[in-house]
Amino acid sequence: MRIGALGADALGTASTRIVLGNILRARGALTEAEEQFRAALDSRGPQTAADNPVYVSVNVGLARVLLDRRRPADAEPLLRAALAARTARFAPADKRVAEVQTDLARALTALGRMDEANALHPGVSAPGPKRPSS
Repeated sequence: MRIGALGADALGTASTRIVLGNILRARGALTEAEEQFRAALDSRGPQTAADNPVYVSVNVGLARVLLDRRRPADAEPLLRAALAARTARFAPADKRVAEVQTDLARALTALGRMDEANALHPGVSAPGPKRPSS
């Protein structure tokens, strides 16, 4: 794919790469998905703030690929940055905040940091032992 076909401006290119990355991830092409998200991050110009919603979405997409590739330590800082940006922009109950909290909890759980993961979703407890069937 030629980069020129993705759009002339950095935000347009990043948005297109987000879509491509998500499609590739859904198809299980995780290496290619990661390449798309990283290329989207590389397209960010110095004048574009790190908390720009497009680049926050890139971080979330890349973090999800990293989680799928069993690299939670690499995903954690991206998710923390995304969570900070989204909590600054949206209400705590907004689904865009909740989805990043869930992804971060997934990373923390994979890292064995259950207390931190549980703190992201107060009132939600881990499943208990299975009840015997009757």
